Amino acid sequence: MMEPPTLIFYSMKSINVLHKVSKDDIIYIDATGNVLLGQQHGYVYEMVVQYHVEGNPPLAVVSMITCSHDISSIANFLRRVWHAQSKQGLSRPYPRLVMCDGSMALTKAIVTTLFKESLEA
Repeated sequence: MMEPPTLIFYSMKSINVLHKVSKDDIIYIDATGNVLLGQQHGYVYEMVVQYHVEGNPPLAVVSMITCSHDISSIANFLRRVWHAQSKQGLSRPYPRLVMCDGSMALTKAIVTTLFKESLEA
């Protein structure tokens, strides 16, 4: 079975910001499902940090557009982002806090990928 098309957007500078901020602050991850990609329903995921520079709003550091909203595709997205840090020679810190909405797919992907934990009893 073919994987759904997925585009992930980031820059090396945004990965550096994510690395710096994730050790001490909150990472926000959210998705919207109100995007149509041709005949398929699409999702836009945003990873946002509060970049504490006076007068600057929160900063979107990584974005993903995909046709899939499941644990596997979200976990793959997160692994790619954290792998981008290691490609730059940055250590892979665990984020201090990750906030998301009530999406079970998003929550499970974050817990298993970033924190190596399980939500299973």
